[in-house]
Amino acid sequence: MKIMGLPNWLHWTAWFVNNFLMLLISVILMVVMLKVPWYSGTVVTVFTHSNWLLIFIFLMLYAVAMICFCFMITSFFSKANSASTVAGLAWFVLFAPYLFIQNNYTELSLSTKLVTSLFSNTAMGYGFQLILMHEGTGKGIQWDNVWEPATQDDDLYFGHLIIFMLLDAAIYLLIAIYVEAVFPGAYGVPKSWYFPFQKSFWCESQVARKKMGKENTDFSEKRKEHNFEQEPELPIGVQIRNLHKVYNNKTAVDHLNLNMYQGQITVLLGHNGAGKTTTMSMLTGMITPTSGTASVGGYDIRTEMNNARGSLGLCPQHNILFNEMTVREHIYFFGKLGPAPAAGRARDVMLKLAPLLRPVSPLEYGHKIRLFLLSVMSSLLYYAPVSSYLRRYRYNHLRYVYHRTPIPWDSRIRGLAVRFFTRAQASSNMIVRGIGRLRRSWPSLPPNQGRRCESPCRRWQLKGMDSKGIEDEIKRYLHILELEPKENSQSHTLSGGMKRKLSAAVALCGNSQVVMFDEPTSGMDPAARRTLWDLLRSEKQGRTIMLTTHFMDEADLLGDRIAIMAGGGLQCCGSSFFLKKRFGAGYKLIIVKDTACDVDKVTHTLRRHIPSLEVDQNIASELSYLLEEGMSSLFEPMLQELEENKPSLSILSYGISLTTMEEVFIKVGKDLELTTQEDDIDDSLPELEPETKEQQLKHQKLHTHSWCFHNTLVGKPVETRLIGGPRRLWEGSVKMHMKEV
Repeated sequence: MKIMGLPNWLHWTAWFVNNFLMLLISVILMVVMLKVPWYSGTVVTVFTHSNWLLIFIFLMLYAVAMICFCFMITSFFSKANSASTVAGLAWFVLFAPYLFIQNNYTELSLSTKLVTSLFSNTAMGYGFQLILMHEGTGKGIQWDNVWEPATQDDDLYFGHLIIFMLLDAAIYLLIAIYVEAVFPGAYGVPKSWYFPFQKSFWCESQVARKKMGKENTDFSEKRKEHNFEQEPELPIGVQIRNLHKVYNNKTAVDHLNLNMYQGQITVLLGHNGAGKTTTMSMLTGMITPTSGTASVGGYDIRTEMNNARGSLGLCPQHNILFNEMTVREHIYFFGKLGPAPAAGRARDVMLKLAPLLRPVSPLEYGHKIRLFLLSVMSSLLYYAPVSSYLRRYRYNHLRYVYHRTPIPWDSRIRGLAVRFFTRAQASSNMIVRGIGRLRRSWPSLPPNQGRRCESPCRRWQLKGMDSKGIEDEIKRYLHILELEPKENSQSHTLSGGMKRKLSAAVALCGNSQVVMFDEPTSGMDPAARRTLWDLLRSEKQGRTIMLTTHFMDEADLLGDRIAIMAGGGLQCCGSSFFLKKRFGAGYKLIIVKDTACDVDKVTHTLRRHIPSLEVDQNIASELSYLLEEGMSSLFEPMLQELEENKPSLSILSYGISLTTMEEVFIKVGKDLELTTQEDDIDDSLPELEPETKEQQLKHQKLHTHSWCFHNTLVGKPVETRLIGGPRRLWEGSVKMHMKEV
């Protein structure tokens, strides 16, 4: 849920409310037992004179402190059993100060009592002792004596303990939040220990995003450019720069550089252990990169992971669903989850509306600016409060937008921006009415131009949909994925294929702008796979989709760009046609032969047209030949002759196919293996230093007892000495005995 945009505060709040409600029932029962008379005909209770509401408030504050204390303990552990054991021991430790000092209570100073009250259990012991002391006076604890001592010698008030209960809860909660941020465990990006003192923690930093555009942008020299197709001119959704991850001195991802574009499906291929899942885990913030960085939706994963998750959708390799929730509830929950930060929404809306300012628009210069700013303001005011971020973003983002458009940034635009942004407290209806008045005053405005200004604001809104929109979303995904009969079924009752469909719908719902699928069709039947393929192709517009798979036909069909990883590094990237042309061996002629077929006769017939033709494979009833791509003009007469002589050559059928993605994938892996072997040989062979004249004379004298060979792989001469006589017998016997040992 955190990966898909669940705010950290909401996660803690949900657990707090859950535990608070359960403890509320316990506290109510305790107050009833303390204030209800247990003997007939009498009004005597455990706390006869004390106010029941004060007792209830004190117990609830203690419960709140205990919840925060448990949060603090869980932040130090990743296993529930360990956390439970330590929490039980720590609970008794919190009560230990009161056990040691209760007999000397009257001799303690106020400062000592207050310092020990930082332990919540000790504060609870002090509180009940004061209640009993007030009961002894015959008045009990009341609202009018909360800030009065129980005895003349006592300087500790019941009000002090109420304040310290709140202080204890705040301290425990702050420790929990800090430890979780600095030590997130196996899954999460840790922050520096001094992050509360950084400016970027209190207000979103622009430094990281600026550095992202300049850092490591030129990596053409570090890879074989002929294996990479030219980058398209599309908006970049995911930008990976020198991403590197090492596990126990083993490189999982080796300085990966890759761009993924909006409106495209980028397929990431690779054998098991190539680094695909590790790369996806780093992009989603589950693990921390050793070095390098990436930008997801324009946000740096090192410093702005929370903002990046606001528009992120994930379909993991294994189904992560709630057993008790129905199919409908899953889509509803994740569709409402994780609204994007207001600042990110402002920037994205501005960039989306920037094309309205192009010179081809029939509007005049000033009208373009007003229409643009009014559209931006209407969307911002409709979907999020703006008072918290407008001051910080009103200049930088508008300047960035106009630098990307042909319209210059001059004083008129700056003044207009200031005027509109300083009036940001106006209602959304006022802004929309302003757009309507401007539209009516422009007769040359095309009918659909106005709709372009209003609808993108809703369509480009990031995750977190309204109630009406999410209902339409639920119906659409249920219909496309054929899950309508299971709409109200709990997820644990679904089959494996249906769970994969639901996981895909969860990733796509809520207008996720960057969606990552880790083997989404695993465990699906062919019909379900094609249903999901159709969904992905229809949903890629306006999204950046990353997909990993082991089905080559799936990659060939869905991938606008296919990237192949091997050994943790990126080996090639491009469209399916580009990779087949680059790594393929041309065309393949496949012939299904009869038992009486003469292979030599068939080959002789084909060589009349292509003299250099050779048999590729001859297995059972299948005979294949590799055809060079440059000879495609000779295919027609060759196939025509083959068709005419099918009976005489005992040929049942034939066909020509282009290189498949499976062949490309295997060839890329073999090329890497050969390259690695050559590098290992280079590293293992010693480098010879230039010989002196004395060494050359010595080698000439020993020429009759030595010989040199030349390494054919690397071309380095290596000297080998031949040993003879008694020395040879001695070393041979020693080696024989060592082998037996």
